[in-house]
Amino acid sequence: MKLTKTILGLFIASIAIIACNDNSDYNFQSDNKVNFSAQISASVTRATSDSWEADDAIGIYALTAGETLSDAAIYDQKANIKYTTNSAGATGKLTPANEDEAIKFPANGDNLDFIAYYPYTGNITKFKIPVDISNQSDISKIDLLYATKAEQNKDNEKVELQFAHKLSRVIVELSEQNGVDLTDATITLKGVTVKGAFDLDNGTVTAKTDVADVTPYKKANKATAILLPGQDVSVMKIEIVLKDGTKYEWTPAQYILKEGKSITYSLVLISGNAVTLDADATIEDWKVEAGQNETLTPKEEVNNEVTVDKTSLEFAAAGGEKTVNITANENKSWTATSDANWLTLNTANQTGNFALKLTATENTTTEQRTTTVTIEDKTVTVTQKGKGTTTPTTDLLFPGADFEDWVAFEGSLNKLYR
Repeated sequence: MKLTKTILGLFIASIAIIACNDNSDYNFQSDNKVNFSAQISASVTRATSDSWEADDAIGIYALTAGETLSDAAIYDQKANIKYTTNSAGATGKLTPANEDEAIKFPANGDNLDFIAYYPYTGNITKFKIPVDISNQSDISKIDLLYATKAEQNKDNEKVELQFAHKLSRVIVELSEQNGVDLTDATITLKGVTVKGAFDLDNGTVTAKTDVADVTPYKKANKATAILLPGQDVSVMKIEIVLKDGTKYEWTPAQYILKEGKSITYSLVLISGNAVTLDADATIEDWKVEAGQNETLTPKEEVNNEVTVDKTSLEFAAAGGEKTVNITANENKSWTATSDANWLTLNTANQTGNFALKLTATENTTTEQRTTTVTIEDKTVTVTQKGKGTTTPTTDLLFPGADFEDWVAFEGSLNKLYR
């Protein structure tokens, strides 16, 4: 009888162990912890690859089901909880950066909604994330992704977050004709809106007014930039500079950047003077939209220098008018200023070549006076004699080895002090 009881006890313990093992296979959890996984929408890819990278950081908000994002709607203080991908791959399994902050479903079975974004930041004000795309050296870190998931509860603790791109992508692909060397060519997007704000509640990006030049991420002859949606690309310029200093510049046709869309511009660089345009852009859901194919010739350098034909002038005491001839490119605008009220100019600004007239009023004092006329970065020194002094019309003769005519010498003195 004692042996029978012992065997029966071992049998019951074995069943209990098997039951526990079966429960673990079904991933039952007694604490209602949410098991998050992150996927990027099947129709799109990451900016630089097709999958998540290990330790990509994501921020997650848990809300009472059906509520809009607000302090009152946040469930159990689970706001902007940091989760990270535990491995690289198309689907990233997420683990909380701090296990004590892990999001758990309500034990009573109530539903929760979730809002998630990438990349994680602690810099959030009133549920808005500042966006700055000026640094494109690692575009995966500025590739803003967003996901929502509604009506989830403890009956299914696995929550799959489907992320979508919220910014825009521009790709510039270079090729050449006539032996143009593309090695180490640099590409710059000029006049780009670089700052904005992302609203976590409605998933929209609002651009600000900050404009700067952007250097896109470049690999071989392909450059990729992440930009803010809503900008018209026709206000930008694409500049390519070869390693020998040769410049190409091109303005895309009008197109408003859209969130989640990618536009590709294929540019063929040639040498010569004629410009051939073959418009055919490609646009896709990162996702591609139709871009443009263009053939470009080197940008003609414009001479913006302004030159003057003299650097000094002298007026008699009586005043009068004199001319400074200015040479400049026909499209070059310039300004001219005088810092004296006795000397006036016939223009303060002009474009291209021009004969600048300087008019001096009478100097009623016996003192010589001097002023400066500034024309862009050039200066002209203007001097006016005082009253009672004149400039001799002939050279003053002084007694010496060549002196022969004393009467002529006296006459020159009389002319000087008359």
